[in-house]
Amino acid sequence: MYKLALSVLICSYQATLSVAHFGYQSGGFSSSTAPDTGNSYASALHYDGASKVVYIVGSTYWTYWDRISHANNEIASLSELEASDCFFAMLTIPVLGDTMNLEYTRRFGKSTVDESCSALAFIPSNDGKSKIVTAGHTAQNGFLTSLRSLGSPVSHVYGFLLNLELKLTERPKVIGGFDIQGKLDGGALMNDHAVQYPIAVAVNPLPENGEEDAVYIVSQSSTSKKKNVVGGNLQQRPDKAAAGGLDQPEYGNHYSVFMQKMVSKSRAEMDFEDEEADLIGFSNSEGGLKETTRADWTEVLSPSISYNDLAIDHELQISDLKYVPLVENSVRSDLLVLVGTTSGYGDAFGGANPNENDEDESFLYKAGFITTFDVNGALKKSTRIELEEEDVHIKGVCFEEGKDYVEFIYLVGETRGLLADNIKAQDLSRDVSGRHSKHAFLMKMNIQTHERVWTRQVGGTLGKDVISYGCAVSPNDDVVYMAGTIADGDRIRLQTTPTVSAGGDDIFVANYDSSNGDTNFVKQIGTSKNDWLARGNGIVTDESGNAIILGNTRGSMMRVRSDEENDSVSLDSRGLSSDIFVFSIEKGTGEMKTISEFFNGEPQGIDVADGDAQLGGMDITAVIIGAMIASITSVYVGYSVIRSRNNDYRANTETINYLEDFKDPDYELHIRNSATGGVHAVYGKTRTRPMKNTSMAQSAIPNTSVDSDVAEVMNETRYMSPRKQAPRIPPKRAFSGGLESMRIDSFARNDSRISMSDSSFADDDDNTHLSFEGNELL
Repeated sequence: MYKLALSVLICSYQATLSVAHFGYQSGGFSSSTAPDTGNSYASALHYDGASKVVYIVGSTYWTYWDRISHANNEIASLSELEASDCFFAMLTIPVLGDTMNLEYTRRFGKSTVDESCSALAFIPSNDGKSKIVTAGHTAQNGFLTSLRSLGSPVSHVYGFLLNLELKLTERPKVIGGFDIQGKLDGGALMNDHAVQYPIAVAVNPLPENGEEDAVYIVSQSSTSKKKNVVGGNLQQRPDKAAAGGLDQPEYGNHYSVFMQKMVSKSRAEMDFEDEEADLIGFSNSEGGLKETTRADWTEVLSPSISYNDLAIDHELQISDLKYVPLVENSVRSDLLVLVGTTSGYGDAFGGANPNENDEDESFLYKAGFITTFDVNGALKKSTRIELEEEDVHIKGVCFEEGKDYVEFIYLVGETRGLLADNIKAQDLSRDVSGRHSKHAFLMKMNIQTHERVWTRQVGGTLGKDVISYGCAVSPNDDVVYMAGTIADGDRIRLQTTPTVSAGGDDIFVANYDSSNGDTNFVKQIGTSKNDWLARGNGIVTDESGNAIILGNTRGSMMRVRSDEENDSVSLDSRGLSSDIFVFSIEKGTGEMKTISEFFNGEPQGIDVADGDAQLGGMDITAVIIGAMIASITSVYVGYSVIRSRNNDYRANTETINYLEDFKDPDYELHIRNSATGGVHAVYGKTRTRPMKNTSMAQSAIPNTSVDSDVAEVMNETRYMSPRKQAPRIPPKRAFSGGLESMRIDSFARNDSRISMSDSSFADDDDNTHLSFEGNELL
C-alpha cells in the first residue's frame, strides 16, 4: 500500500511536470547519415495564448525548414545553402509530454542572394485566419526586389515586409492538433534609401474593431552604401539579421531612424497598379506575390549634425519599437515607443547637446534613448539614459501586454557603469585589465513622465560581457523577466553564490518583483558549447506568467546531438552548426525541462540572489519528490510507532491483569513503572520478621508488606497503560524451582515481546525499519 501510494503520487507529479515544462530544438533525425551542418538562427518569437501556439522567424542556411518532418527517403535530399534564407515556423505547446510540436514551416528567399528576417508581429482576425507580418532585408536581385517600380531608387540593401496568412482548424479528436493552411499574401519592398535594415515591427495589440491591420515598422537607414569591416562576417555562414539592432552594419554610415506606418492597399489601388503594369508592359508580381501594403506616413529622424561635425561618424543603433495602448474613459492616447543607442543628439534622441561647443566632450560617450510618438508619428517625449564616463546601450523594451492602460515600461541593455540603485561602484565586475566589464541592466520607467522607478543590473565574476537583449512582463504585472547572454564561461555574480557556467556563452534569465525590483531568482542556462538568446524578441510570457525563451545553440540544449554530428566537419568555423531552441521556465521557481546534455549528468538549476533560499531545475524536482517520500515515510513510521505503542499497551495491560491475579502466600510482589515505559516487578519470599542478626534463627511472624505500596504502583501502571477489554489470563503459578533459578522465558504476544529476567520485567523496544531500493521509484 505504501509503495502503491508513492507510485501514484510520483506518476501524478511527473505528468504535471511534463505539461508545465517543454522545449524544442531544430535538427535531429533517426538516420545517422543525415546531414546536420546547416546553420539556423532564430530572431524573434510571438506567443498566441488563444491557440497555445508559438510563432518564430529567423534565418537559415539549409533546407530543413521546407517541411515539418523528414522521412528517411527525404533526408538525403536535404542540402546546405550558399546564401541565407528566411524561415518561419509554428510550434504548438504539448498537451502531453515535454516536446513541442512543429506544425508548420516555410522557407523563402533567392538561392544566390542573402535574405535575413529580424522581426515579426501577429495580427489576429475574426474570420479564423491569422496574419503574421515579418520584416527583413536583402540585396539587389533578392527576394521581392523585382517589385521595384519604374523610376524608383535602386538600393544596395533593400528592406521588405512580408505577410503570411494562416488558417488554423482544430483536428477532430486530436487534442492540441491543427490542420493548417498557409500562404504568402504579399507585402512591400522598401527602397527609399541606399541602405535600410528593418529592425522591428509593431501592431495595435487591442484594435477597436478587431480587424485593424496597420503595421508600424522602424528601420536603420543610410544614404551611403559604404561597406564596413564587420568582424562577425569573418565566420562562415553568419547570422546577418538586424534583430535587436546591428552593432556594426555591413553597409552605410551616418544612419537615420526610418519609421513608417504601413496599411493595406485598397482593391481600387491594386486594380489601378495592374492596369498600369499591363499598359507599360512590366510585371508587378514576383512568383504571384504583389505589393499589397503602402506607407500611410513616414518619419526620418537623424541625430543633429552640424557642418563641423560631418567628419564624425555618429553612432546610431535602433533596438526596438512597441505599440503601447493607453485607453482611459474610452479615449485612446496610444503611444509608439522607440528605443536605441546613439552618440548624437536631437529632439528625438533626448535633447540638444549640452557640450556642443566643447569638442573634447561632444559625442564622447554613447547614451541610450527612449522616444515616444503618437500613432500618427508626432513626437511626444524623448529621454536620454546616460552616464558621465561610460556608454549606455538600450537593447529592448517591454510592458504588460493585454492591458488597456499601460502605466510602466521596462528597458533592458548593457553598460560598464553604475545604473542600479541597489549596489555601489565597488560591486561592479572588472575584466583582466581592471576596467569595468559590461553589465546587463533592467530599468522600470513611467511611460508618461519617463521617470525611473528602479534599476537593477548584473555582471560576471570573471569580467566577461553580460548583455540583456529582452524582457517580458507577466499578466497582472507582478513579475518581470530580464534575459540575455553571458560570454565565454563566465558566471553571473550574485550577493550569495554565483551561477554555474556549462562552458562557452550561456543564456541567463532573471526574475524580479515588478513593484520593487526584488530578485526572485537568477538562472544561467547553457551547454558546453555556445548558446545565446535571440536578439529580436527572445522572451515572452504565457497566460500564467511562465517565460518562453527563444535562442540559438551549438550544443545539446533540447535534444542530444549525435556522435556523428560531433564528429562531422562543419562549414562553420566555430564548430557545430547552430540550431534554434525554445523552452519554458516556470514563473515561481524557475523550473524547466532538463537540458539534454545533462540528462544523464548533473543538470543546471536555479541560482538565487539576495540570499533567498530557493532551488530550481532538477534540484527542485528532487526536493519535491524527496519531500513526498519523506512525508509518506513519516506517515508510515508514525503509524508503525502508534501500532507499536498500542501493542505495548495491550501487553502491559495483560501483564497487569496477570499480576493482579497472582496469589502465592510464600512470595511478595512489588511493581514499579519503568523509565523506558514498561513495568518492573520485584518479588521475594515473605519475610517472617525483621532480622537483627542473620545468623540467628527467627520465629515465623507473617508479614504481607514490602518496601513499597503495591496498590499505589499498580494504579500508576494502570494510568500509564489504559485498560482495554481483553481476555484475562487465568491465575496460575508463575514460578517453579528454587529462588536462585527463577526465570520466565520470553514469549510473544501480538507482535510485542515481554520478558522477565534477573527478577525483573523489561519491555523490549519495538524498532520499525523502512527501506527500499531506488528502482522502486521508477
